[in-house]
Parts: sequence; C-alpha cells; structure tokens
Amino acid sequence: MARANRHVLSSQALGLETAQLLLQQGQDPFTRQPIAAIIPAVSLADRDNFRVVAEIVNNVFMGGRRLTLPGFMVYLATMDDMHCSAAMAGGADEDSSFRRLLAYMMDQVLDNVKTTPDFSEFGVKVPIMEAATSFFAAKDSSAQMLPVRKVFSHLSVLARALHRRKALKTVQIVAVMRRSLIKTLISAALWRAKERGEEKKNEDKNELIEVSKTDSSNDKTATQYDRTNEASKTDAKNENSKVCDKKNQKEKKFGIEGLHMELDSMFFSKIECECIPIKGSGRVATTLDEVVHAVFGSSRAMIASQLCEEIKRLEYALGLEQGRGLMTPEEATLLCVVMRNCKENWLVGTEVMVEKLVSSNAVLKKMWNCGGSSANDQKTMVTSRDVLAAIEARFEGYFPEPQKHSEKKVPLFITPFGPSVYRCACGVWFGDPKQPINDEILEKMKKARNVHFQNVYGSDANGYPTAKSSHYSLHRVVQQVLSPKGSFGKATVRNDPMVQAVAAKLVKKAKGNFYIEKVRAKIEEVIDSYLACRKRGMREPGDERGGKTGGSKDIYSFETRAKMEQDLLLDAISADIE
Repeated sequence: MARANRHVLSSQALGLETAQLLLQQGQDPFTRQPIAAIIPAVSLADRDNFRVVAEIVNNVFMGGRRLTLPGFMVYLATMDDMHCSAAMAGGADEDSSFRRLLAYMMDQVLDNVKTTPDFSEFGVKVPIMEAATSFFAAKDSSAQMLPVRKVFSHLSVLARALHRRKALKTVQIVAVMRRSLIKTLISAALWRAKERGEEKKNEDKNELIEVSKTDSSNDKTATQYDRTNEASKTDAKNENSKVCDKKNQKEKKFGIEGLHMELDSMFFSKIECECIPIKGSGRVATTLDEVVHAVFGSSRAMIASQLCEEIKRLEYALGLEQGRGLMTPEEATLLCVVMRNCKENWLVGTEVMVEKLVSSNAVLKKMWNCGGSSANDQKTMVTSRDVLAAIEARFEGYFPEPQKHSEKKVPLFITPFGPSVYRCACGVWFGDPKQPINDEILEKMKKARNVHFQNVYGSDANGYPTAKSSHYSLHRVVQQVLSPKGSFGKATVRNDPMVQAVAAKLVKKAKGNFYIEKVRAKIEEVIDSYLACRKRGMREPGDERGGKTGGSKDIYSFETRAKMEQDLLLDAISADIE
C-alpha cells in the first residue's frame, strides 16, 4: 500500500502561501501533476489540528470515508516509505530538511493517533507508539503468535519507527520481524496448497452444471445423437484428451504437488521430467529473494517482489547485513525443507501450521525463538552443509543396488502385462521356457525370481517394490498411463506428454527409488517397449477384445504372464531353427 501511495505525496515541502497558491492553480508547475489537497505539518496534539488533518487524510487515502485510524496508518506507511527510500537512494543528505519534516510528521502520528495495545477493535486506546512498543515486547504463549498476527509490511513500518525512536533494542525488533517473515512464508505456502482445492470445487460445480444441461436436453437431441457417426465419436475422444491434458496442467500448477515441484526446483540442480529430483544434486538457495519467489510461485510473483523490497528496506533501516540480516538464505532454505517434508494436513489455518512446523524441527524452533539480550542469541548457525543434509535426507535408507546390476539395461515389457518372468535384465534365468508349465515349475520360477529381486533390489517377499527398494513401480505406472481406456490408449509413438504423465504418476503414487540419474531415459525405454507390444497387436490390460488373456481378472497373475512369454520365446526359438 505504501509503495502504491508514495507518489500521492509531493517529494518537497512548501510554505503555506506557496502551497495555497498551487492548490488554487490545481497543478504543480514543475511536475504538472494535479493537486487535490495540502496536508499541514502541524502538531497533532492540538485537537483542532488533528481534526483538520484527519479530514484531509481520509479524503486523500480513504476516499472521503471517516476511517481515521486506517487512514493515518496508510499516511504513516507512505511517509515511512518516502523517508526510508530517500536514505537508501544515497545522494540525499541524511539530515535534509525534507527528511526531518517527514520524521516530524511521522512522530506526530505515532504520538497522537490512538489504537489498542494489540491493534484490535477492542480495548483501551493508547498512542500508536505505545501500542507498538508493547506489541513488539509481548511475551505471549510458547508459539509467540500475538506480535506477528499483523502482515509483514505493517509490522515493518512499526519496526522502523521503534528503531528510529530507540524504543526497543534492535535484537528484540529483529526477533519479532523474523517470526513475521517465517509466518509470511508459511502462509504463502498454505495459500499455494489450498489453491488447487478451490480450482477443484469450481471444476466440480461446472461439471454438475454440464450434466444437468445434458440431462434436460436428452429428449430433444435423441434423434441427432443416434445419427452421430464414428468420426464425431473420435472427435469427442480427442476433446476429452485435451480436457485431461488441461487437468494435468492444473494439477502441476496448483496444490501441494505444485508447491513441492516449485520447492524441488530450488532444492536440486538436476530435475528430470520437470518433477523428479535427482539424488546428489541438492543445492542451497544463494539469495533470500530466490526462496521468497519459490514459495510464492509465479502466480504471485509481484507480491513476492514487494516482500523482497520490504525486507531490504527493513534491513537497511535496522543496520543489518543486506540479504542476510533478517534471515539468511540457508535458514530460509531450511524452512522450505521442513515445509516440503511436512506430512500434516495443509488445509488448516496459518497459526496451526506454524506451531506444527516449529515444533517439528529443532533448528526451526531455535530460529523462531531467537531474540535474547545479545546479537549472538540471534545466530542459529545454519550452515550450507546442514541444509544440504536436510535436503538429501529424503533419499536415505534406500536399498543399495549392486553397481554391476544397476549398470544393466532397465527391464523392458515382453508383453503388455509386464517384463520377463523367465529372465532378469542382468542375465540371470529363473526357468527354462522349453519345460512344460505346471504348478511345481511355476513355484520354483517365482521363488528364484523373488529371492533374486530381494538380493539385488531389496524388494518385498513377492518381488514387488517397497518404499525403500532400489527398483520402482515403473511398469505398473506405464500400464496405467497407456491404458487403452486412457488419453494415450491409441498412441503408438512416444511423445513428451506421455513421458511427463508417467513421471508425474511416479512422483505421486509409486514406490521405490526413481530419484536416479537418467531416469527419463529409462522411462522412455520402458514406454517404447510397451508401444512395441501394442504395434504387434498384443492384448493389453483393460483391452475389451475379451478372451482369457484379454478380459480375465487373473491377467496380471504369474501363471498367465509365464504362458504368454513362453509362447513368444518358443516361437522365437522355432524361427531361429528354421
């Protein structure tokens, strides 16, 4: 608000006669800007002066409405911005008459305009300066939320006033403003997490409207519907695919998944498929601005820029190190790591989430509770090494796949129902395809395969990926994305949206360690092998062509897959012999 209003006031002081003359002319002869009012620099301790200035302030800043306290707060913030900006610009003398005049007028507002000690609507009225002093010095609950319930820009104005008047120690002011910044970043993350919820409500509402419209018009259009040819059905399917793509884009942009992607892009120098961070590529943000913009996101970039400017002005006014005085990039990155790793429900209020996050991390708790009697009490000593360790912590505990095995080619689809059950990608055979299949043979093959997968991948007893196994549910995800009933049900050539969809589903639902180098290449290879099966006309999971291998519920069973693969292998052997 102050940045938007700073040009409302003239940047020079005028005598009474000159000001009245310019007011009569209605225009500043130098800037050619219209003049709506003149605000006298008088003592507001006098009731008549206060009444006159209050009326002018309400007319200028409140559109003529009698909102005295809000009007004076905007007036104070505007003068504060001009006062601080003049000092930061250099060139201007620190003791210039105009800056002294601004300081005098701000002091008049601080000492004579009254509010309650907690800046609420109820309570005994005291001067703003007295309220600000008690507000910043509050020793409230363990979470100390009272002083930071106001927005950061509002508190910054009060913080600069307290520092300029030496009403409180700098360490006390910094402690409150640091908490306010932490709360602001958490609040922005909450907004991002909830944003998709609103989008989904709107989508559901629109879908209900469309359904009701369709139902009411069914009788009128029955004849036309019967005449719909195959081409129109194809167009409808294409249109549905476009809708699905739009929904996928919204899921990437909004909600907790979107927030995670934005933070991961800051945490890691290597991101595969726009959403899969690669282990070992962790990095620490180099500036506080980078962290702020990552949390707020591209949709609120302007708000993020305004916050960054406000932080710089506050650090300058308090005599702190620029870009590190209020919060270092290492501390800010660590806060984001804690938010990224939070498994709590994000559809809660800001104060609830602040308390949950602060209590969940010892370093963040120290950042929140800093503010003792000395500058050393404000140092949390968060190093880049600490932050990198926190970033990479999510990759700890994965099963160490033997290097010789990991260097082998990723297992490919033999049929659309999965990779080989006879042989591992490393060359180990689990059975002989020339042997007739019976229960005993199947049990031996399954046992050999499961034991091998446990040894090389750390899989479960059935050979499937676990939360910490070195292999992951890539084949099942590819089957789901390329399902005949899905958006890519007719595709025979791999494309980028297909790869992105598989990667997004891996991140969202899959188990195992897919945070590895060249994971995109592995995804592409597996997709290509599935599409190769489709081009050969093989039946697929979800295929409506019927038959035991097409529509049966046991299609994923080990026996069914073994028989399908055995037929292919025997055909290949016969072809070689011939």
